[in-house]
Amino acid sequence: MSNNRGVLKFIARRLLFGVFTLFVVSLVVFAATQLLPSDPAQAILGRDANVNSVAALRTKLGLDHTAFYQYTHWLKGIVTGDPGDSFNARQPILDYIGDRVINSLFLLVLASVISIPLALWLGSYSARKRDTAFDNVTSNTMLALASLPEFVVGIILVLLLSVRVWHVLPAVSSIGIGEGPWSDMRGMILPTTVLVIGSVPYISRVVRTSMIEVLESDYIEMARLKGAPENVVLRRHALPNALGPVKLTKKKEI
Repeated sequence: MSNNRGVLKFIARRLLFGVFTLFVVSLVVFAATQLLPSDPAQAILGRDANVNSVAALRTKLGLDHTAFYQYTHWLKGIVTGDPGDSFNARQPILDYIGDRVINSLFLLVLASVISIPLALWLGSYSARKRDTAFDNVTSNTMLALASLPEFVVGIILVLLLSVRVWHVLPAVSSIGIGEGPWSDMRGMILPTTVLVIGSVPYISRVVRTSMIEVLESDYIEMARLKGAPENVVLRRHALPNALGPVKLTKKKEI
């Protein structure tokens, strides 16, 4: 029960920190836009627009109000689920980003389903085979992949598998209007691979470090002395404790 409360507190803290970070970023971006010398209404209508048209658009956009009102009005729309309209796309923002959010979430889920089990296996097996040839090769490979930005990995894969060397996968995904990303699973292979390569090195290295620490614990040694198979020791005792986001200390009974 205490472990569950600790995990929930950790998740709550991370969520609050994420919301606070987004709030600070929005403030910085808004302040930076206020410092720009250009007029958004003039930029939308063009240089040849007359003064009355610019003034009318400024009123429509709320630019004739104070900066405090503009930011709080925008923040209220974000909180209430009405971020407004995109004047560039000529449609509501939620409608404009709706399909893109669905595509991104699908790609995220697809990459997570592959990367998380793979990273857990690599990290656990590397910890079990510590200081062996497999561990050294895996650690060096993960370190090299972690140093590569995702866009570099994407360019390399596109050149190798789509454009230059082998023409086995499409360089872009062709999703029709009104269709979901699952309608072109072949086109999802390259972006999913890039995300997997970008995330597996970090997760596997963290799991390896945590597993090495757990495998040296007394209760793991006790489980082995009781005759528990190594796979059971790793699966039931070592891995769950290595995955804990926080370390909880039990209160000493006096």
